[in-house]
Amino acid sequence: MGINSKRGTTFVSFVTPLTEICKNIPLDTIIEFGPGHSTQVFLQHAPNAKIFSFETDKKWYDTYKNKFDPAQIQVIYKEPGWNLEEMHAFGENYSLIFVDGGDRLSALAVAYDLIDDDGIVFLHDAHREEYEPGIHHYPFVYCPERHSCIMTKNQALMEAIKTAVPSNYSCNCQYCSSPERRDYFSQYIS
Repeated sequence: MGINSKRGTTFVSFVTPLTEICKNIPLDTIIEFGPGHSTQVFLQHAPNAKIFSFETDKKWYDTYKNKFDPAQIQVIYKEPGWNLEEMHAFGENYSLIFVDGGDRLSALAVAYDLIDDDGIVFLHDAHREEYEPGIHHYPFVYCPERHSCIMTKNQALMEAIKTAVPSNYSCNCQYCSSPERRDYFSQYIS
């Protein structure tokens, strides 16, 4: 099954915007929460990036721990509930942090300190109201579709992202079809 096999579902709705970021924005170092479809996007479209993939599910960690070249991708197991501040030990000034699992609010807060001024934080499942405080922490926010939110500290970078990543608001799933949620996301369309 390829990375686009479930396109159109919320499960992998991030593939298109993440691919466009990887193809159009230089990425040196990446953190992701959980290897999988996102890792495949990085390997295909940002092949020179160094990736740190944190996994809290032992089954998924065992599946992926030896699947990739450790010189490029380190799959790191952390117990559920781990202190995300430990990510500082792996470095700072990340190009991209992909948040698609775990304690996303804590991840968004820590990610703010881990990215440099030209760094990007990409939140999947952004339609969930409980993530709004983490989204509002960032000065520049763009939601190219209702399940993905791209955040940065840099206005020029955000303009480059908006140029590279087309918007698609065709989703009518139960999570984002209400008028209230559509109004919420309308502030991040352009």
